[in-house]
Amino acid sequence: MGIKTLAEKELTNKIQEQSEEFVQAEKKLSNKLNALTRSVSDNEDKLLQRLSELDKEKKARLAAQRAQRKLKAELESSSDEVGRLKLEVDETAERYAQKASEADSFQEQNEQIRAELSKVLQDYKSQQADAEKMVARIEAMTATQEKLLAEKDGLHKRIEELQQQLEQPSDYTE
Repeated sequence: MGIKTLAEKELTNKIQEQSEEFVQAEKKLSNKLNALTRSVSDNEDKLLQRLSELDKEKKARLAAQRAQRKLKAELESSSDEVGRLKLEVDETAERYAQKASEADSFQEQNEQIRAELSKVLQDYKSQQADAEKMVARIEAMTATQEKLLAEKDGLHKRIEELQQQLEQPSDYTE
């Protein structure tokens, strides 16, 4: 009787430990996936914002170019305003150069964000591969747990058979 109880307790403890490991692994995997999803979403939002800013800068640069061409045409047709228009053209060119410099800076930032996003995606793929490995491990643990349960059932049956044999009078005792 003592052996039966000890074997049952060991199997029960082993099954309980594996179940707890499975639940903990599942929670960790879920937390990692949620954090990664939030990170990717945040980085996508940042990238979209940067792209929008770059688009605005490009439109501003094109508008500045159009304004510069218009000013040059007016300069040729109106000799009275040549001095004033030349000053405006110079100012526009200076603003354009500043905007172009800012656009270059935004382009560099955009490339950095893309590199960071690429790294995040690589990290996500790596964590996804880790998650798949974890799932495979959990499935293996589940299979082991099922095997242990089957062994436990087999032991119970064997113990019952042995008890029945002990309870039945044998030929030797008669």
